[in-house]
Amino acid sequence: MAPSSPGGSLEAALSRVDYWAGICPELTIRADRKLDEDAPPPISSRKIAELKKCMLKEGYFQVCSQDFDVRELASKLARGVKALRGHGWPPTFIAIYDEAWEMVRQLSPLMLAVTGNKCNMDLVAWYVDPSQAEAGFMPHRDRAFGSGSDIAAQETAQVPASFNANGLPKYCTCWIALSEAQPDNGCLYVVPAWADPGYREGDALSLSGPEAVPADKWGLRRGPTGAPIWSPNCNEGLQAVRAVPCHRGDAVFLSHRVLHWGSQGREGSPHGPRISFSFAASTSGFEEPYLPEAALPFPTIELRLTLAAAQMMSYGGRFPQEEAEKQRYLGLYKKGRHGLGPEFRSRIDACAKAIEASEAFSPRESGETSQDERRSKKKGGEKTKEESHSKHGLTETCIKKKRKKAR
Repeated sequence: MAPSSPGGSLEAALSRVDYWAGICPELTIRADRKLDEDAPPPISSRKIAELKKCMLKEGYFQVCSQDFDVRELASKLARGVKALRGHGWPPTFIAIYDEAWEMVRQLSPLMLAVTGNKCNMDLVAWYVDPSQAEAGFMPHRDRAFGSGSDIAAQETAQVPASFNANGLPKYCTCWIALSEAQPDNGCLYVVPAWADPGYREGDALSLSGPEAVPADKWGLRRGPTGAPIWSPNCNEGLQAVRAVPCHRGDAVFLSHRVLHWGSQGREGSPHGPRISFSFAASTSGFEEPYLPEAALPFPTIELRLTLAAAQMMSYGGRFPQEEAEKQRYLGLYKKGRHGLGPEFRSRIDACAKAIEASEAFSPRESGETSQDERRSKKKGGEKTKEESHSKHGLTETCIKKKRKKAR
């Protein structure tokens, strides 16, 4: 289903609060919103010490909803994600709403206390439906270094520098279950840091040869075709893998280097689709915030819209997108790109160039106006029905085509 606006131009409607409020009436959008009276609960020094120890040894830690009761907030966000999908928008556009930023505000103090990292506004959301044979992201590290022939040198040099002197990561992700996230409907799986030499040393070592890393440890090895795959070199190594099931409102904090993935659930699971939301935090010297810190805790709707579109462009390889969607996100990004942080903006500009370089790129579908259209407007010419659909980021093909993949 493609987004539409019952009142007319979709492009004009997107920057209006009433359009998004109409999709999720129980959620709010107010840049001037006052902070909730319920401040995040205090964290004991003992608890912080325990979690730091866990992060150092395992590369991740989990907190239950009893520790940080965000269950009601999680339920609201889950319903919001479902509503967005029903109107043709991907889950990450939940960042339009205050409640997503309130979730960030509730869990950021714990992130800061344990890792020393501040939210950098890398926000993403998922809706994974096992009945559609969907799965989360494949095995990956949130931050890897190097590519091609440079991977050995860059991994060796940059991985150690991505940790603080105390061993804690300079980048960390907080992943929150907005619904049940069980093995039955697709939960996170993690390879603990102690079972993964590449966690701190980089993956160049394991790529150098099958015997370079102990057989029972995980590494990025060469597969039968020569392509690198994540694996141990013996069956015992598989026993190190951890399932991390979560109840609604539970949160998992993951180092940038811990190897993890989202599983494929069982068709017919009573838990239904797995819905989740994440935000990342980093030291400013490692990765700059995606939005100016002054924009927090509740950015303007224009910034939220630009960020959501930019994130879909950034994660385009992991969230399958039709061409009309890519162009819609490109148009939204271009309208507000100057409000983003320079480092992030530079990265998304590269994504924009790739989209524009594609043969299917259409200036009209990205929100740009061609010279012919500008002349037509000056002359008072009327747009055809086909032109109107293109202006909204819609085409007849897109309207009629059923979506196989859920977002």
